[in-house]
Amino acid sequence: MESGGIEAQLTAVWSLVYYTRHLMIAVDAAMIGPGRLPELDEAGARLADNFAALQSLLQGGHAGEVHVDLDLPVVDFGVDGPLAKALKYLDRIHQTVLVLIVNMSADETLPGPRKQEDLVG
Repeated sequence: MESGGIEAQLTAVWSLVYYTRHLMIAVDAAMIGPGRLPELDEAGARLADNFAALQSLLQGGHAGEVHVDLDLPVVDFGVDGPLAKALKYLDRIHQTVLVLIVNMSADETLPGPRKQEDLVG
């Protein structure tokens, strides 16, 4: 599959849908509200910037500010705990958005994964 091809883009979009669904389930289970973990709020703001960059690219503009790292907090609540799952899915959404940004941008200096296979499992 070509890294910038339509199949790769559709796979990334379906990944976003899947990860977002599971993020919402994990957030509900962890009862994470605004302000409970300031680091999560900050990571959410950086992810929102990346979504704005992706939207700009989709509209024919430039990416603008792209955050390569969300600086997610290190949480030791168990690998299968709801907060750990929420962080995992938040990171996967971020990585998928980066793949889309990098593949759609003409700016070769943007760091980040170049294709879905480069994502951290």
